[in-house]
Amino acid sequence: MTRESISSSPSSLSAAAAEIHDELDDSVQVWELAVEEIARVLPQTFSRLSPARASMLTDQIREILPAGSPQRLVCVAGAVGPPRLAESVVAMAVLTPGCDTANILHLDWAFPGLASERTRSTVGHESSAGVPGCVSNAHAAAIWRRLAAIFRRSGVCFVQWTTDPIAKSPPDGDAAGEPQACPEPFPKAAHGPAAMQFTPIGTLEYLSLDRDREGRWRVSVPAGEAAKQSGPQQSSPRRCPPVRLTPLGSGDAMAASDWEQLVARTYLQSLDCPPLTRFRTAGEILASYRQAASYAPDLWYRVEALDESLEAPVTIGCVLLARHPGRSAGASAPIDRACVLELVYMGIVPEHRGRDYGQALLGAIVEICQQQQAERLVLAVDQDNDPAMAAYRRLGMLRLFRETVWARAVEDAENG
Repeated sequence: MTRESISSSPSSLSAAAAEIHDELDDSVQVWELAVEEIARVLPQTFSRLSPARASMLTDQIREILPAGSPQRLVCVAGAVGPPRLAESVVAMAVLTPGCDTANILHLDWAFPGLASERTRSTVGHESSAGVPGCVSNAHAAAIWRRLAAIFRRSGVCFVQWTTDPIAKSPPDGDAAGEPQACPEPFPKAAHGPAAMQFTPIGTLEYLSLDRDREGRWRVSVPAGEAAKQSGPQQSSPRRCPPVRLTPLGSGDAMAASDWEQLVARTYLQSLDCPPLTRFRTAGEILASYRQAASYAPDLWYRVEALDESLEAPVTIGCVLLARHPGRSAGASAPIDRACVLELVYMGIVPEHRGRDYGQALLGAIVEICQQQQAERLVLAVDQDNDPAMAAYRRLGMLRLFRETVWARAVEDAENG
């Protein structure tokens, strides 16, 4: 997923900010919002988000609010003095029953248009960034304590938060190798997570690859770079080492503990979200994948190297795909259970990196997309993971959007 590459972090919060937490945040009253109050602040509280993120959050909330949704929307507000919605900071989070992970969706003033007019005397405290209109440290601390209490009661121990990207993206190259313009970052998106003392995990690039109009998966890769699709074993004109992908659900005798240890080994010295391992073990991460609606156990694979120099196949890594159903063509079309495949995770153990196994695996994944009759392959990659980014671009993948990911453990809530 990601690596830590963002300069703003909880360690940059000053001692003066900590004193403000201790002395003043008790004056912030926090309460849970009723449905009618949520409707009142939407979409005003999203006005400082990018249009794409505001639309994504609005759609997500609309899916959660109806009765019968498996997820629970938690909305709280905090204000200095009497609990007035117009003078409050609003936070929104999502809980999933039986899951030990929660997701914060948003934190900002209920009506940000009024925020720039507020002074220290009306707001009560300085913001973590010292910027007028940003959420104050005291509001953030008080709201986090209320959310953390709700999270603990629900069995949540880990919280994620995704925001507009705060880091500039490296330019892509077009077909002629010329750099393309990149969307500008949103540095103010860091103010809320920093005020709540979240750790930056990194900025993700979401990429996609589509099949052609004839339903075939043609890979836009320069000659000599693409892996050949030849069933379970993959090679390329660059003589990438052949690999074999064995589904865990097809009689693979690998024990659950061995599988977990294999995945953990692929995290070692990885450019793929190293800060995440401070918060989650491999077993916890795998458990969260299994709880996702898109979980597809038949698309989890153990990877073996089949080099001629080896006396026997050697396990070198893993591939985890997920399945997102959708309609293939129009609203009246039947649901296609494999419309979109997601590359959730692909990892190789350290001692076998740098040997073109990654390129061979991408060829195998494209073949799986063909076998599953998928229309699109999607994935998220840390924008600073240069080897992975280069491999995906060689495959012909295109950028969809970017976002920055943050994390915090619930158990440290009593410390701030």
